[in-house]
This record gives sequence, structure tokens and C-alpha cells, in this order.
Amino acid sequence: MINPSQPIASADRFDIAFYGDVREGFDERHAKRSLKALFNLPDYTIEAMFMACRTVIKSDIDIITAKKYRKKLYTYGLDVAIELTIPSRSNKGLAAFDEDDIADVNDAQQNENVILFGSVQNERSEPMEPEEHEAVDEDSSDDTIHIPLEYSFSSPSKASVVVDEPVDKGAKPGYELLRLRARPKEYWLRWWGNTLMTIISCGLHRPHADMFRKQFFCEHLTTESGSRFTYSADPQPLLYAYLPLTLGVLGFLCVAVVLSLKWALLASVVAFSIVIPFSLIKVHSHHLRATEFRGARFDFRVSYLQALLHFVAWPLVAILSCGTLLPWALYRCQRFIVENTFYNNQAFEFKASVEDYYTTSIGMVVFALVAIIAIWIPWLALAVGYGFFVSMLWFAWSMTRLMNLLYNHAKWRGNGFYANYRMRSYLVLILSNVLMVIGSAGLLLPHAFLRCASYKAEHISLRNQT
Repeated sequence: MINPSQPIASADRFDIAFYGDVREGFDERHAKRSLKALFNLPDYTIEAMFMACRTVIKSDIDIITAKKYRKKLYTYGLDVAIELTIPSRSNKGLAAFDEDDIADVNDAQQNENVILFGSVQNERSEPMEPEEHEAVDEDSSDDTIHIPLEYSFSSPSKASVVVDEPVDKGAKPGYELLRLRARPKEYWLRWWGNTLMTIISCGLHRPHADMFRKQFFCEHLTTESGSRFTYSADPQPLLYAYLPLTLGVLGFLCVAVVLSLKWALLASVVAFSIVIPFSLIKVHSHHLRATEFRGARFDFRVSYLQALLHFVAWPLVAILSCGTLLPWALYRCQRFIVENTFYNNQAFEFKASVEDYYTTSIGMVVFALVAIIAIWIPWLALAVGYGFFVSMLWFAWSMTRLMNLLYNHAKWRGNGFYANYRMRSYLVLILSNVLMVIGSAGLLLPHAFLRCASYKAEHISLRNQT
């Protein structure tokens, strides 16, 4: 805030800053409603302004314009401050900060804990550079200010709201968006090359194909602040993890040839029930340990018996219960995966409840019952089309609910995710992918996978809460 006793130079520029406070005598709810009507903003943006530690209403303006902004906002109950515009704080010494900022920096330097979704900075962060806006006319009788909002993640630990930038759709206040920027042609060529090599080598090239897929997405996945995932793995442990599955397939073929298909199916069910948990935990843990984000690595720590219980025993119990325990088994499996995933040697937490999964399963059952109606449709083509479309609806509804449940309830030391999968957009995605793959005779299958990965990145954001 400017000092009244300090002389103001004509070249000085100022910011209109809001720290979430309402003037005495004004009701906060009334101030929010007035602000919403004045700026034509959504509710979550208004809430972000009152929750953020600092909101820049206008940046880099002269003192006369700043006073006009303050006068207008005062009438709506906002306790705003006029502050000197500081071009950059990144390369200045402590002399450029006030006492509160210096205390914040000292506290940040004493905190040696790794932050998952951001770096520690001073609480009052400098917003992103705004675009130039037309100055407010002193003599104008219409003092209405129409300003769009954007969220600044220059200090991810405590989000600031910055005016004068376009809104990025899908963002939620205090969260950092992900971006997947990849070239479809490059992925298409390398995916088909790895697939052909895997077929020719009878599966021995599969670890290299997995490594390419993980490395490709890590290289092209970035956050808004520019942070990247890195992936570096050795294919040999993956080969050992896939080996039991390969031996199981060969054993199935041998039993089918020597004895009968019935005995081969029975033996394969037993064998794969034993082998699959082992391969799953080995592959998943190897991929996570090879993944690094902001200087720390992930990990997955489970025993074979725990994996056998959650990946085989609980699904079997759900089947024997005629599906009544299926939501419970799914909840147990997802909770098991999340709570045994580590980042910087600290485990994630899963805050969802089994009731959430049973609520989701009700919609899944309704869609399944609607799909069964296709049996009584006399015309085959109409029945197949109806069944296909309802099945796609069921899949889209189930996936959007389950993905939102999984990511919105996974936490790490107060950090979290925000998933905003939408049924309509996801349904359009999978329908267009199916038509694209069928129309191309399978040649565009890699492009369909890439579109799904891009959708996932665009609808999941990271939150840093310190």
C-alpha cells in the first residue's frame, strides 16, 4: 500500500489489490453479488477472489486512474488498496520487499519439505504480466468496469487472482492445469513400429514398447508453470515381470492341444489368478519408480499377498455375491492402489467412501437395464444400434464418475487433484474414436489413444495446498 507521506512521481505506476476483505458496514454476501453483477463473473471466480491471498484488479496504471478504480470498488464494499507496481521480484534483493514479504521468504527457506504441485514463494506473489487495457476516462459518466479474470499460479502454494487475462476453460481456482502437447504423426509411427516389433519378437519387445509410451507422454506433459515429468527406466525388470504372463499363454496353448479346451481354460484361470497380481505390482512399481516430478520420485510398495487379496479375492467375492459387493470391491482396489502409492517417501491418502461407489453403481445398473431392452427389439439392425449406443452411454457415464471419484479424493500432504470429466464431452470422444478406428480399419488406433490421453490431461489439474 502506498504511503501518504511519500511523494508520488508522475512516472509511478500502481496496482489495485484486493486481499479478500470487505469494508466495515458491508455484508460479504451483498459484496459478492454486486461484484458478480458488475463484472459478469461466475460464482467460483467470485469465491476465488475472496479466498485468494491477493487479487490484482488492475495493474500498471497511473494514480488518477487507480483512485477512480478504488472509489468505484469502495461503493460495492471491497476494501481495495493502491500499491506501487513492481515489474519483477524474481531478481531483486530483500530491499524490494516489505517486512511481511521478508518474513514469508524466511519461512519458505526454512521449509525443506518437497511440495508436490508447486514451489514455495512469498505469499504476495507478483501476478502475470497483464495486457494493456484502455484507461478509465475521468469525465466518463459510466464507471462500470468489465474485466475478465484469470488465475495466476506464479505462487502455486497460495493462488492469486489476476485481472486482464482471458479465462482458461476448465480451470478451478487454486489449481494448476496440465497440458499434453504431442505430435500425432510421431506417436503413430513409433506406436506401430513398437507393435510390429512386439509381434515379431513374440512379446520380448513389449518392455521397450511400454517404456516408449511412458517416456513419450512424460516428455510432452507439462504443467502451467512449465514443470515436466521425467521417465528413465531399465527394460530388463519389465521383461522379468512380463515373463510369467508369457509362460501362462504358452501353457494354455499346450494344454489346449494335448488335453482339451475346457481343461486349458480351467488351468489358465487358476494360473493367471496367481500370476497377474505378481506382474501387475512389478510393472506398476517399476514405472512409478522411474518417474520423477519436481525433483522427487514416485513409488509403489505392496506385498504379493496384498495384491492377491485385492486383485483376485475381492473381485471373486463380488462375483459370488451376484454383483452386490462389486462397488465395495472396486472401492477397496482403488483405495489399495492410491494409499500404497508414494511420492517423496510419503504415501497418498484416499478420502472417498464406499457409499460414493454404491451411489455411482446405481446409475451403472440403470444404464445396464436400459441396454437389456435391446433383446426385445424385433429388428436386428435397430437392436444392435440401440444396444451399442446405450452401451456407450453406460461406459461414458461410468468412466466419468469413477475417474472423478478417484482423482478428486486422492490427497498427498494436503495437495490434491481436481478432475472434471464430463459425460457429454467424453461420450463424443469415445464415439468419434470408435468411428475413426472402424473407418480406418484400425490404422488410427494410436491416434485414438493419444486423444484419450489428451482429454485426461485437459480435465485433470494439480493443486498445491501448503
